[in-house]
Amino acid sequence: MLHSHTLYGTAPSEDTGLAAVMQMGESLLNLCNSHDLVITNTVLQQSNRYKTSWRHPRSKHWHLLDYVIVRRRDIRNVNVTRAMIAADDCWTDHHLIRCVMRLQIAPYNSRGFNSAKQMYITHLLLSCDILYVQEHWLSQDQLAMLNNLSPMHLMTGVSGFGNKEVLSGRPYGGCSIYWRRDLNLTVTQLSTTSRRISALLLSGSDLKMLCINVYMPCESDGDNFDEFSFQLSVVCELISKHSDCHLVLGGDLNVDFA
Repeated sequence: MLHSHTLYGTAPSEDTGLAAVMQMGESLLNLCNSHDLVITNTVLQQSNRYKTSWRHPRSKHWHLLDYVIVRRRDIRNVNVTRAMIAADDCWTDHHLIRCVMRLQIAPYNSRGFNSAKQMYITHLLLSCDILYVQEHWLSQDQLAMLNNLSPMHLMTGVSGFGNKEVLSGRPYGGCSIYWRRDLNLTVTQLSTTSRRISALLLSGSDLKMLCINVYMPCESDGDNFDEFSFQLSVVCELISKHSDCHLVLGGDLNVDFA
């Protein structure tokens, strides 16, 4: 479910690209409708500067690409979801999105894992119960580096590429979820067939919550629409399998509902 939105493409260069982006957005909306989900970024009335999260480097237009999505029944527990526009030192081209609810949850697209971004993630973890990180660019063998940032948190994650894959250019992709050790919850890490999705299940005496972190393809062509659709099918399977859980689906979905 969305409230008063317009669907924009991220950066289409031709009509076929725009059509692919529109299809991606419609596919995400269909997922939300079929599972009774709400995109929390669009619920509260606020100016676009507090909703948009990424500025196109050429057009300089701002877009909303990073989301926190919950079940409709849980929207009453969400106080606000907004872009942290003062966080200009976050060492990425995305604004940090923070969702304030019973738990402090934030998605962050890091675009790499150099020393400056390690310091920033460490800083974010001081004020987050759960942190979703996209685009860490680490290989499977390097994922242990993500666990060295905070003694108060644990982490699960996936690499965007396989160890045997021959890379052309820089590394890419990957996502991870951090959670506080002292949440007093049983944590079950959930495996999927996707290198774009990290998921876990938090269980306690009065809480059962499914956490899904996603990094969706961003280029607007037919091949990436197929990839986008496949990733949504993986998300859909997780949601259906854990229909009795609260849900926080977040990350960089690369469709614009600003």
